[in-house]
Amino acid sequence: MTQSGLHQFLRSKTAPPGSDEVEVTIFGPGYGECILIHIGAGRWIVIDSCRRHGSKTPIALEYLQTLNVNPAEAIQLVVVSHWHEDHTSGMGDLVAAIPKAKVALPNVLGGKEFRTYTRLVSSLSGQMDGKGVVEMNKVFAELRRRPADKVRIERPVRDQRLLEFPATKTAQNCEGRVFALSPAPDDERAFVDALIAKIGELEAATTVGTLQKATINHEPNDVAVAVHVLVGSIAVLLGSDLEESGYPTRGWCSVHEIHSQFQKASVLKIAHHGSHTAHHEGVWTDMCEPEVLGVMTPYNRGWKLPKKSDATRLLGKTQDLYITASPKQKKLPAHRDHGVARLFEKVAGKPVPIEPGIGAVRLRRSAAAGSPAWAVETFGTASKVSEILNDLA
Repeated sequence: MTQSGLHQFLRSKTAPPGSDEVEVTIFGPGYGECILIHIGAGRWIVIDSCRRHGSKTPIALEYLQTLNVNPAEAIQLVVVSHWHEDHTSGMGDLVAAIPKAKVALPNVLGGKEFRTYTRLVSSLSGQMDGKGVVEMNKVFAELRRRPADKVRIERPVRDQRLLEFPATKTAQNCEGRVFALSPAPDDERAFVDALIAKIGELEAATTVGTLQKATINHEPNDVAVAVHVLVGSIAVLLGSDLEESGYPTRGWCSVHEIHSQFQKASVLKIAHHGSHTAHHEGVWTDMCEPEVLGVMTPYNRGWKLPKKSDATRLLGKTQDLYITASPKQKKLPAHRDHGVARLFEKVAGKPVPIEPGIGAVRLRRSAAAGSPAWAVETFGTASKVSEILNDLA
């Protein structure tokens, strides 16, 4: 495992994965996340979107460009796991840049209740719910602009295939598929019921202050889309922000009910920033390999996640546990990193502010059966969780 600055990650680590190689790269700047997966033969999928502070370009596009990969041709599927801003920043621009890709987003986000809600809160772009709404409106606007025969939309629900892909001459071990594990029908109903209640509050609101109080609560993450990716014999489980309510027909309980249909994962993107609210013991025992490699992103605003108790609990499940940044972020230096500045200015075509506090964990592994374990690289603020355990509250 190597560790280096993010500028090295984006300047000198420019070789793309091999055609028969699987890559999982998770970006997390402390607020937001984006996951890119190479599924063989130059094909990629993207789950969620984030941007560096001060940048208007989605990190997925920046990263693929540094690998000399054309996102418009390479990205096969983008998944909007849910609509919160820390998972959708830049999503409108990302979808616009990949007109051939499938776009998967929860079915309820296309319903009349959510459309009414977005209309009512679109003026609240200065706070988190409002920004998430703005990004979703950009996604919908982009999809409406496309000719009807060019729109490829998937509406993920529990146990739904989102993408199937064949092996190729150069990636003979890379046949596979992508499945949505959630949301369950009862989670969708709970989300719609909450929307209806909030719409009533918004319609009755008379001031900006009362409008802000009426915006929908982020907890729980009822319609977050958890995803299972299988490439050859390699399985990856991506938890999004899906939580566990304790009800057998909702959340991780509902996912666990169908676990026998899916191969155990060697990589787990831990759900909801490591919070105990997303813990389900069966995910570890029945959906992951015994030596699973875990990666999570922090939540660095307000109620910071993970807590030290969360990290300790997760380290009891796997010692191979990584995080893209500490939730207790140190004050960022005032000087610019001129190396990464030059790189991103070349990509963006103009000077951009540079945010040092973004990290990435990159995993690569041959798709061939019996291949060695994942090669792990950390960049920027990313590290093993055991190295920052004492920094957590």
